[in-house]
Amino acid sequence: MRLVSYTRTTSCFPEAEVRTKPITEQNERIKKYADAHGWKISDKYSDRKKDYGENGAFDELLTHGMKRAFDAVIVDSIYYAGKDLWTAKEVLLQTFQYARIGFIVVEDDFVSMEKTNEEAEAYFAEKYKRYRRQSIQFQNKKRMRNGLLSRSDQVYGYELSEDRCGLLINDEQAEVVREVFSWYANGMSCADIASELEKREVLKPSAVSVDSSEAKGPFKWSQLTITRMLSRPIYRGSWTKKQSGEEIEFTCEPIISDQLFSEVQRIMKDNASDKRPQSYKQTNRYAGLVCDSNGVCSFTLAKLKSGEQYYYKKIRESRSKDKERAFVADLDKEVRSTLDAAKQQALKICIISDEEMIARQEEFIIPIRLRFQNCALLVAAAEKKRVATTSVVEQRSEWETDENRDLVGTMEQVFAEYPAKVKHIEKLFSINNPWVELVQTWESSMPLEKKVLRKYVERVVINDDWTISVILKEKQWYLELPEDWRKE
Repeated sequence: MRLVSYTRTTSCFPEAEVRTKPITEQNERIKKYADAHGWKISDKYSDRKKDYGENGAFDELLTHGMKRAFDAVIVDSIYYAGKDLWTAKEVLLQTFQYARIGFIVVEDDFVSMEKTNEEAEAYFAEKYKRYRRQSIQFQNKKRMRNGLLSRSDQVYGYELSEDRCGLLINDEQAEVVREVFSWYANGMSCADIASELEKREVLKPSAVSVDSSEAKGPFKWSQLTITRMLSRPIYRGSWTKKQSGEEIEFTCEPIISDQLFSEVQRIMKDNASDKRPQSYKQTNRYAGLVCDSNGVCSFTLAKLKSGEQYYYKKIRESRSKDKERAFVADLDKEVRSTLDAAKQQALKICIISDEEMIARQEEFIIPIRLRFQNCALLVAAAEKKRVATTSVVEQRSEWETDENRDLVGTMEQVFAEYPAKVKHIEKLFSINNPWVELVQTWESSMPLEKKVLRKYVERVVINDDWTISVILKEKQWYLELPEDWRKE
């Protein structure tokens, strides 16, 4: 195979000023690749000038190729295969490839002679996608370095200048920004500020750039929108933007003073820590356990100035009356009382004699056993009735089509459930009853920490009349015990 190489100093890849590569370095990589494949390079074409428009050797390569002076051309990178990617594609793919002159790219280990025309087309398409992606990033960075901005850089309170080199204050919007910062610094919450702007029918930021009649809820300011506005350093006259890992700083005319911005940031930080201090979060021991009589967790934990915690329903307009709140101290009291009483009952059960335990087991097992025995007798009678049939196959067929087929299904269920039910009753009437085992471990001296509550308590119900009921874990095992055993 007659093989030639092509090299050039400049690259057509984006950020080309940092993409120059010495000819010697390209030749070394090309030679190493060719030697590894047992190829010999007969001629070299090189555009050595540091001029992106230089294409003399490339044009000579094209002329000699059309005269069939070689069978393939090898390049170090497709981005060093011409003054631009489109020129490289036109010659290497659309001219040489279709004229059965191959091209080889060392960087991608791509050999066109081993590929179909469609695969060669796909290769260039993929390289173009990468080129375009990098080109967009490069242009954005270049624009930013030159101080040029885009529509995405425009924020509420400012508008883009005609030359796109800066942001100019929008007087009407800037006045709203000043009011928002001033209101917050003087004690108004973000929710109250949003409500005030909505009441005044001030267009929200997302609605100012479109027809307000087409915007969804044009005056509906949200608490999040206010929070974001208060957090933007641009309003004090400077901000940074990150592009491809590079951070560039911009400046503009400030709308508020640096002192006011710093004060607002301090208040926001203090408010955030006041709302959810770590110690307060840890004291919410009943989170996920408290519910109403319908099993709905509709209560919120709050705290009085005295430090007392209580649960209330958000839907209630007033929390001033004692009957409309359930104090955590009362929940603690009811939990302890319930567990203390449960332990006393468990201890009484543990001293019941083995004879009485067995007697109670038999009392509950007898009906189950009788049902099992009756089913067994019915099956035996049915089998006996069919003993005179001619064959086993016919017996089975007759049995399956018999009017008693549903009865047989019920019998099978009884047979399957019998062992499990017997074991359940034996466990119920013993000291291994899960409820008995659980409440026996309770000690009155235990602190009502989160892990303790979750070990013993299924849920704490705050009833409609604000009384408190405590449901313990393993409650079903307790409810199945005889009523006389459940009496305190």
